[in-house]
Amino acid sequence: MNASNRFIPTTHDGPRPFLYLLLSCLILHASVARATPSNGCFQISVDESGQKIRSMKCDPTGNSCYGDELIADGGSIEPLKDVSVKKRQLSFNSTNGTLIWSLPFHREGYYDSDQFILYPNEKTTAGAQPLRLPFRKFVTSTGQIALIEHFMRLPRGTYFMTLNIEDGSQLLLCGNKENPYDLLLTLPGVAKINYDVQDHALIFLCEGLTGTGSIEILPHRIIEVPEKNIYHPQAEFRPDFLVQDLFTQKMLSASEALSDLLSVGVYWNPGVSGGGEWGLSAVETHQFDDPRSWYLRQIREIQLQRIGLIGYDRFEHFGMAFAWDKLPDYGAGGLLNVPENNAAYDMRALHLSAMFIQQVVNYVLAAGDVSLLQAKRSRWLSTDGNEQQPLTGEHATHFDFVLSAGDTRLDRKPAQNYFTLGQIFTASQPFQKVSIRLGVEGNENVDGTVRLYHRPRKQLILERDIHLDSSDKDKLITVETEKPNPPGEYHIDVLDRKSIDGKYFGSSIYWYTDFESSDTRGHATAGPLEGPTVYDRLKVLFDYLYNYTGPKEENLSYYKNDPEYNIPDHKSGRHAVGTTLSYWESPGGGYDAFSGLWYNVACSAMAEAAELMGDRDHAGEYRKLRDAADSAYNKKYWTTFEENGKKFNRYYGCMDWDGVIHDYGFTYNNLEAAYRGITSPEQARDILWWLDRGQISTDLGKTWDGSIYSIWRIAAPFNTIEMDDWQNVTGTLPYREVLTNGGTRLTIAAVDLVTRSRYLSIDNAHERNKEILGRWINPDRLMGGRTFDDPGGRGRWHFGPPDVDRADIEGFREIFPPNGVLSTYQPIAYLGIQLSSSGMSLTPQVPSELDSYTFRHIGYSGCVLDMTATAERQEVPCDISGAGPGLGSGAQEVVFKPTGHFNKAGVQVCITPFNQRQENQLSLSLDEQDGEGWREVAINWYSHARDGQWVWVDARKPLNPEKTCRLRIHDIQPAQGEKIFLSLAEGVLSIKLMAEKTRLEIFPVWSKEDYRLNLGGSSASSGGHRALAATLHPGETTLLAVGKAL
Repeated sequence: MNASNRFIPTTHDGPRPFLYLLLSCLILHASVARATPSNGCFQISVDESGQKIRSMKCDPTGNSCYGDELIADGGSIEPLKDVSVKKRQLSFNSTNGTLIWSLPFHREGYYDSDQFILYPNEKTTAGAQPLRLPFRKFVTSTGQIALIEHFMRLPRGTYFMTLNIEDGSQLLLCGNKENPYDLLLTLPGVAKINYDVQDHALIFLCEGLTGTGSIEILPHRIIEVPEKNIYHPQAEFRPDFLVQDLFTQKMLSASEALSDLLSVGVYWNPGVSGGGEWGLSAVETHQFDDPRSWYLRQIREIQLQRIGLIGYDRFEHFGMAFAWDKLPDYGAGGLLNVPENNAAYDMRALHLSAMFIQQVVNYVLAAGDVSLLQAKRSRWLSTDGNEQQPLTGEHATHFDFVLSAGDTRLDRKPAQNYFTLGQIFTASQPFQKVSIRLGVEGNENVDGTVRLYHRPRKQLILERDIHLDSSDKDKLITVETEKPNPPGEYHIDVLDRKSIDGKYFGSSIYWYTDFESSDTRGHATAGPLEGPTVYDRLKVLFDYLYNYTGPKEENLSYYKNDPEYNIPDHKSGRHAVGTTLSYWESPGGGYDAFSGLWYNVACSAMAEAAELMGDRDHAGEYRKLRDAADSAYNKKYWTTFEENGKKFNRYYGCMDWDGVIHDYGFTYNNLEAAYRGITSPEQARDILWWLDRGQISTDLGKTWDGSIYSIWRIAAPFNTIEMDDWQNVTGTLPYREVLTNGGTRLTIAAVDLVTRSRYLSIDNAHERNKEILGRWINPDRLMGGRTFDDPGGRGRWHFGPPDVDRADIEGFREIFPPNGVLSTYQPIAYLGIQLSSSGMSLTPQVPSELDSYTFRHIGYSGCVLDMTATAERQEVPCDISGAGPGLGSGAQEVVFKPTGHFNKAGVQVCITPFNQRQENQLSLSLDEQDGEGWREVAINWYSHARDGQWVWVDARKPLNPEKTCRLRIHDIQPAQGEKIFLSLAEGVLSIKLMAEKTRLEIFPVWSKEDYRLNLGGSSASSGGHRALAATLHPGETTLLAVGKAL
């Protein structure tokens, strides 16, 4: 049933008393306007021309109790004709195919749409004023979400981003919490909505309207997404609790906050990006999308396109993923590579090939789309033979480019190997002419060469020079051999003469290509690459990494100090000569921990791809390479540092070509390495201990102050030590004013959260997540990004500390699509999700303060699923055999003998006066007696303990009740002016032991086909209504597999 038919309000469409109508006409005539009769649901006022609605108010009940004004003062909805109102729907046509709607808005200040408060100053909550805007957010038919706060953080004028309303041409305008309705705007033929941000009006600008548009009143939240195209993800904690924004003291339901973060974080961006970190992050952000998602379709198409961007690396090694579309260098033509015809700096990024492998495989694992790995290319080609034409590429609508820029050597030596686009084809009839469809992208004419070979010995039959004008966008190029050619297998390719001339920039030749062809008479080639499938191309990317970036010799991927791979200095990592090519535009080079870790990740991705393709032998080899890579990485980069008198273990950042180590407390590559499984569990905990107990230094380690999270709260800064003495050629900005010198991204918070859940405890991760959610509900809603040189003069976007106008905390805005992973990683952290060729592994954990939680609308392998984890806890008595000696600083320990199997031990803490509510720290260790000594079996710590809270340590396995155990509470550090006490009974720690299991229930919500779901032996049909269920022991993993129903 359509949502509009579910709610039929009472209307007043019948005749009205004459005097009422007369009075209405007099009033409207006085305002020089023409009235469209009110029907109880709409009250609108139209100007004399009949083309502009000047005022509009709504009542979903039809009782004429109209709500907020929906048109900005002095604005309108225009240019309209044929305006009519029937029940809850207003219909209209456009006079010229456009629509302009000026919505009430207030650009200045920071607006709390939950509490209807406007804070006028970015540094203080003083002077807060009441403000109620009619709409809280906007949801498009693709699922994109734009919060009203997004528009408040923008400069005046028309913005370059849009609202993407493909998949239905609809926009849902979601009312505020006091508005009992939403509006559904339908604009047939319109694909996007531009917007113009003014001080007191948010103006939607629409073009391409091809039919009758409408505005329909809907009950508030009756639908999530227009047309019900997809489900947005949601979450619920039980019991629910409040999270707090420390700056405004605002409190909000944690379930509501997390549900908002999940949906906004995944769907804030109107599109997806294709390459490098952005491409991988797009896949990871949308990996749990509803299978009907427009974004997933775009991701698939982009990956098929970008797998064609593999070429030479400017030193004649083939197999590098290009960084900048048709150019191999990051930022080519804009950032540093400005000299004509040749990029002056070596901007090839080490990690891109590896990240693209991970990107493709992650998509395939999440979507269950093995057909992507099997997809093969075919280019348009015909002959004059007496057989069906074209021979190949009949459905070629895309382009592959001749990637000549990679042929231009960085050392300026003439290249001997050139990139070509080719097509292998089988002719069953004699032929003399071959035709191919080519075009030119760019403003310059292009010269090229076509060559025809007889296979399999690749005997050259023909070589012809060709010319293409810049206006040639679809030109049939025909070459003719001297005599007829017999039936057989042939290969034809195209070379761009720029390769021979050593020209880097300029127009490019393209060949019409079908990215996913079913041709049986041939397939596409590129350079020396002849393997037909996407999987074959992934193997080429991996082989390039293995052969040319170090793993073949050292099991490490790094920037070689070798003139056959790098020109002097640009990849050295030395002071002031390393270029912007380490991860996230940080200085780097040499042995680069930022960029190098992705080879390790690629090894595992290739193993999964090989399994999916039935290539078991290669899968085993890739896994062996991963083991060797992890061992080499840990041996190379893991070290001990002393900071402010404390020793910490972590990875350093870089070793340059002179053997000099550069380290500035790089949090991100440490967390990424841990999240990607390079660390051991002990190493991961060492990294987290450093993050939670370390400090920051803004003067190269001379002085130390504050906790690492004290700057941004939501995430650690990129580096903890200001690094103004180690710069790349672009220089840097002061600490906190640029990402790679004290700034942060939400990506850091994401990998941090999962690392804690996976290697420390769900309680520790949950505590960190409360900090994340508390920062999320701040009125700025993280709707900002880089502000340096902001053309609109907006300056600082964030509300509250730190007091830095150009602080580089990068949220959900503009060029920062990677930040969406903060949302996707939430269910990964709580449910312990890991994807493999076997299925989805789940190791759910329930935080000790919760009974259960649910993540709704998780897309996986063609299905939409709800997942609920419930703790089944039983207290286990124990016999206290005595307290150990005092450990100093208030530390305590207790020795006990459990009466049964248990996995968790806890103690209650009391904090007085508990005013700070932050930075009350303590650690718990659980030991088993081992001979004459003790063996630690589990550790956990808290950074923000609360008064009256039970704190726990979890062994993640049932412990033997025959063994004597010890619980230690240590490293107790209260917040300034406060004290931490432990609950005692008769002078001994009062502890609890718990045996805990986790019940996991999975309910299928939707699937595009009838699938069979299997959860650890329990199975159900995706088309049915029965939940899958499994009860798991501590640390136990179960596997969810999805297959076609029989």
